[in-house]
Amino acid sequence: MPFYAVVASVGSVIGSSVLFFIARKGEEVLIERKLKDHRANRVREWTEKYGSIAVFIAALLPPPAPFKLFVASAGLLKMRYTKFAVSLLVGRLVRYFLEGLLAVRYGRQAWDLLLRAGPAVFFVLAAGFALWLLILFLSRKTTPAGN
Repeated sequence: MPFYAVVASVGSVIGSSVLFFIARKGEEVLIERKLKDHRANRVREWTEKYGSIAVFIAALLPPPAPFKLFVASAGLLKMRYTKFAVSLLVGRLVRYFLEGLLAVRYGRQAWDLLLRAGPAVFFVLAAGFALWLLILFLSRKTTPAGN
């Protein structure tokens, strides 16, 4: 089981890296055409500060979580690749090792539990993430324009 968890985690990082770099290249074209430098820098700083946590959490979530959207967003927002890759690798290792331990210990019963609880866990985490984004958005609106 540990071998499969490590191989699956490394494979996830490799596959997701392709999307990450495609999105990053697309972002360069978009910035050159549409955005001013100070806006792009603010988005980049926000991603540097919070982005790896979002990637880590997305790596933990079971389907139908929109994992690839988090990967593409990290590339679009120019997250440092090392932060992206480490967050993704650690998140996937935790997820796959936990799933493997549950499978070894409980077998088919664990899989049935994951299928039943997965959507509820996803929606609770998605609601928490949406609330967090709303709080960030509202706090930006109440900040004086000079700051």
